[in-house]
Amino acid sequence: ISVSISSNEVRCIYEDESGLIWIGTKSGGINIYDKKQEQFEVHQPIPNVPGSLGGKKVRGICEDKNGDLWVGMYSTGVDRWDKTSEQFIHYTNFSNNVTGISMDGDGTLWVSGFGSDVDTFDYSKNIFRKSIGSGTAWMQGLYTDSKGWLWALRNDPGISVYVPSGKKFIEYAADKNDSTKLGKTVVSAIAEDNNGIIWLGAGDGLYSFNKEANIFSHYKNIPS
Repeated sequence: ISVSISSNEVRCIYEDESGLIWIGTKSGGINIYDKKQEQFEVHQPIPNVPGSLGGKKVRGICEDKNGDLWVGMYSTGVDRWDKTSEQFIHYTNFSNNVTGISMDGDGTLWVSGFGSDVDTFDYSKNIFRKSIGSGTAWMQGLYTDSKGWLWALRNDPGISVYVPSGKKFIEYAADKNDSTKLGKTVVSAIAEDNNGIIWLGAGDGLYSFNKEANIFSHYKNIPS
């Protein structure tokens, strides 16, 4: 237990169903903040101690349908926090260089990595399996919207979206000559507003995506 965070370089934040704030850092492991107690519970790797966190470089956190927290780490794979035993269970997924982790609308757990596309977790076998392709082997992260669609932020222009009802990825290719599509830059940030509009941050400005109309709108700086 600590009154300060373990690292100033924060990479991801997640609030679990109980209201605890999970903070993943670049090199300081995980900090779990209790708003009522106003203190941090720090988790870092402890050599030769089973159940401790598998790595310090945390890139993504999400909660599954069973209430367990999953932690994606760069260079050391994936850990699951078992609330019953209060221990981390380590998994070696398809790529140890995890860049994102998220749950889609059907309750499927997805993990992305550099140079390895995406994997899903098979609960019946307790292992990760290679999934259908997203269109690129290089991923920056994952995001699930209010409809349960899984957005895959690629390391090349364009974006891929997995729609659970169709069981496949839809690729939105970049085209700088079409005003209703993404430009030829990489998408690095994503969020959804209360109206279901998806907002994307890219190297050439801001985009919004209307899922009903299936078009992108582009907002960029116009020097005065």
